[in-house]
Amino acid sequence: LGKALDMVDAARPPLVVFENVKGFKTVQGGGYYTWLENRLRLIGYTSIKSAVLSTHLYGLPQKRERLYIVAFREDCTHMADEFVFPAGNEQTTPTASIFLKRRLAKRLVNTIRCGGRGSKDRHAWDMIPRAGSRGGWYQLSVLDCKRLMGFPQDYKMPVPVSHQFRILGNAVPTEPAARILRECRRVILELYAQRMFKRARRDHLT
Repeated sequence: LGKALDMVDAARPPLVVFENVKGFKTVQGGGYYTWLENRLRLIGYTSIKSAVLSTHLYGLPQKRERLYIVAFREDCTHMADEFVFPAGNEQTTPTASIFLKRRLAKRLVNTIRCGGRGSKDRHAWDMIPRAGSRGGWYQLSVLDCKRLMGFPQDYKMPVPVSHQFRILGNAVPTEPAARILRECRRVILELYAQRMFKRARRDHLT
């Protein structure tokens, strides 16, 4: 995280977006999050917004709650007033059974993780109970996990399968991220349009 902030400080974009686990705000009594906010303000990002969003609200039937943070550069603070985290809609998300084309007993898949595969207890994430009288379990494949994260089915990861699961467990789900970035693009374009209008008006008056 420190190296990422160094890159932000060097590039100075109008806004930056971070994603982390849901508990990042409260771990160590909130110390890590406070450090991040202080460091962002120190390098000139004074308006900071955050929200916990779950992947299952954005078309992917995986209950993956993550903290998203958007920080605005000090000369772009009015963009923060315009920025709104995208609203999700659970009703438009297909069930895991429909999405994966399997008869499953759960509506949503648990958070895809880096390890701990094959567990059938409360820590289970890749083992899904099947629906119907036959019962049994269905184990998520790499392809299933790609789809549940929003990646194309033909997305290439030239590493062993075990490493592919780790990569996907650490990845950012595409749908909520894409919607946040579209909202970022909207406020940036609005800022650009406002500045161009003010410049044109000033040139006209002079």
